[in-house]
Amino acid sequence: MNRFIKAGISLATVAAIAASASATGFAAGYMGDVNDDGTVNSMDALTILRYSVGFEDTEINLKKADINKDGFINSLDALSALKMSVNLEDLIEYTDENEKKDPVDFDKAEAVSYYNEALKKAYASEKVTIEKKTVIDVKLDKLTAFKDIANNLIKDLAAPTNDTKTFESNPAEAEKFLVPTALEADGVKDYSVVKTENGYRITITLVDEVVDYKTMPKYNSQASLPIAGIKEQADKYNVKVKSSKLDYSGTVLTADLDSDGNILSLNHTMPLAVEAKATYLFTNIEGSGSGQYTLDATFTY
Repeated sequence: MNRFIKAGISLATVAAIAASASATGFAAGYMGDVNDDGTVNSMDALTILRYSVGFEDTEINLKKADINKDGFINSLDALSALKMSVNLEDLIEYTDENEKKDPVDFDKAEAVSYYNEALKKAYASEKVTIEKKTVIDVKLDKLTAFKDIANNLIKDLAAPTNDTKTFESNPAEAEKFLVPTALEADGVKDYSVVKTENGYRITITLVDEVVDYKTMPKYNSQASLPIAGIKEQADKYNVKVKSSKLDYSGTVLTADLDSDGNILSLNHTMPLAVEAKATYLFTNIEGSGSGQYTLDATFTY
């Protein structure tokens, strides 16, 4: 065969292989290649960083931006892109599985994780200021003795509160100040995630829980602030509790988040009904009542 023909065939073969490889590379792409130029480089890292700090004119392929798949696009993803560009991290091939799921399409477990992780992210922020307000409404339906004393106690203990604290990379103290972040999906009877002007609103309704005065409600304790220390108070004042029922009938958690998963505001509304029979010295006491604990918090970063 003519050597020129052979050379032509060889060149054509090489060109075809190169074109095929190039086409495959561009078709699949890589996580972090947010400008879709076929490579992961410092420009991608800068683009991710610009987007994460709020530059609205940033052109970015969001499907490839959440490199570590934590549900957020932030400086950690920018750092990963930079490390990939200098071979300090392996490239991650982009597939449809890498696409970021819209929170409105989350199933229950994903929605609960979204809520928990947003709070954890806020608590771990380099600097976050949390303003917390609480209101407790109590209504005595029945009390066979010491009603005046009980009403005075309610007046003192149910006074509204307003407190503000700033935390700097101190998640443990921030969580202690506000609410826990350990809610399990089994504790949720209803949920929704909807789009808002600033991002998303997630609403979670906890399952109903009925306990006695010595027992903390499992799921309310994982996510909110149910009444604690009743047994200790009863023991302290020599009150002998014969029977008790605390009914947490559907605590509702509502959180507003921005599009990057930063929590902006939080509301907990916890209704509670109580029944109890007890003795104090020689007096039998029977009582029932209902109330609601409301917490509102705002976050400033």
